[in-house]
Amino acid sequence: MQRLIFTLTALFFISLSIASQPSFSQTDSSYKAPTNNLELKDSPYSLRTIRGGVLKHTESLCPEGHLCLTDGILITIEFTLQGCIDQLGPVSYHAVQKDGEVDLYVNAINVHDVKSNSMRCIKMPTKEYTIRLANYFGKVNLIFLEPSDHYRETDN
Repeated sequence: MQRLIFTLTALFFISLSIASQPSFSQTDSSYKAPTNNLELKDSPYSLRTIRGGVLKHTESLCPEGHLCLTDGILITIEFTLQGCIDQLGPVSYHAVQKDGEVDLYVNAINVHDVKSNSMRCIKMPTKEYTIRLANYFGKVNLIFLEPSDHYRETDN
């Protein structure tokens, strides 16, 4: 299942990068900008970008009163999935330490199951994801990345 999700995620990002590069035929008025949803042909799954999450908590990697060779922070983010039986796909991130704070750029994929369309949830499911950042310290600012909803026209 993990290999399938990894393959689906790779196809999702490849299709977004191809779709966001306008070719000569895409510069006419019929061109539609890429969306954040990739329907997989002959599959009950689609990949969707999760637009946001909640910083549940942060804690030190080195417990209070202990000596550790490496310290940093442990960050837990809660993502709300987009369907009752959807799954959390791969989460990618990049951290930047500046001015005593950590800017954490995050992108997460929701693996949407078509069966979710016919189900009603009492509450939308959530999944937690934990990130370990060695040698990063300070307040954490979450910045969620999502695919571009527009493209840049070029003069060719």
